[in-house]
Amino acid sequence: MSTVLGYPVGNGTNILSTIEQCPVPHSWAEKAWSDGSGYERIQAALRRIAVGPQAIHQTTEAAVSQKLPPLSIIGMGNGGSAVEFAKMHGSGNDYIFINCMAFTPDDLSQLARQLSDRHFGVGGDGLICICPSNRADFRMRMFNADGSEGAMCGNGIRCLGKYVYDKGLTGKTSLRVETAAGERGLKLMLRDGQVAQVTVDMGIPAVSAPIEIDIKGKCYTSIPVSMGNPHSVVVVDDPAALDLEKIGPIFEHWPYFQDRTNTEFVHLISRNRLGARVWERGSGETLACGTGACAVVAALSTARLCQREAAVILPGGELQVCWNPENGHTYLTGPAVTVFEGKTESVGEIG
Repeated sequence: MSTVLGYPVGNGTNILSTIEQCPVPHSWAEKAWSDGSGYERIQAALRRIAVGPQAIHQTTEAAVSQKLPPLSIIGMGNGGSAVEFAKMHGSGNDYIFINCMAFTPDDLSQLARQLSDRHFGVGGDGLICICPSNRADFRMRMFNADGSEGAMCGNGIRCLGKYVYDKGLTGKTSLRVETAAGERGLKLMLRDGQVAQVTVDMGIPAVSAPIEIDIKGKCYTSIPVSMGNPHSVVVVDDPAALDLEKIGPIFEHWPYFQDRTNTEFVHLISRNRLGARVWERGSGETLACGTGACAVVAALSTARLCQREAAVILPGGELQVCWNPENGHTYLTGPAVTVFEGKTESVGEIG
């Protein structure tokens, strides 16, 4: 069963009463209807779920009168649904974004696995859903490529900020976003009227005492860090020489970490420049990790190996991290890029 505006909808259902009961979610809804695209999209959605012609007319008129936002999932049918998406990345950490402000598809875990597949889907490190929030400007739900739901994603939340501003879902350059790890504050930096970079208040890291991890006779020192999600920071001589496909899963599933962990393998370039490779739980090696970059600076500055403000150099690019000594919060700054947008024809058939 899928939902429209938070209410369940099934094939053959007349959702006129559902639409009429729904409050206007956000002030931006009026703008969304101004060009008529919302009118056409809701009609298409209603046709797909087999609502009769009269109900289509009545429901569309009700939606227009209340200026409800356009749907980004175009209906439900027996063969699956067509999903509009944006492919975005932050320093090469790429995600598929869908607008769930008005319509949330069922089984987001399966959808994440299908769309993240780089051969049979869109391709990405996971799926991020932009949802309404009762206490913040927006809510972010993120799913790894294996379908597991994560609590927080630093690169993903920067891209979310770009999505909602560039798409006109907000005119604000300071946002609050609800995540499973708590609310996060965003500062959007514009270039030519669009978001180019974003600074995220990533909250207060929790750095634990180092542990030893022995892999086939080789001992690694890991510094566990929580950024709302678990991290293991490991200093090595040369991250590029590591066979992450072999040792990454061992770190991910090490018994100390009850919910698995992300692992950052770090090389000290200088006290304010750090090189790293990342193995993310549920996704494998990724080109960058925003929470991981913050974990690296928190762990190594606690160990007095680097400064509290440093650049973390990852395969996908450079991220700036500042761990503020006054309030204890970490701040992550980096780019947000839209790669392309599209629509899958039949999600139910992918994979």
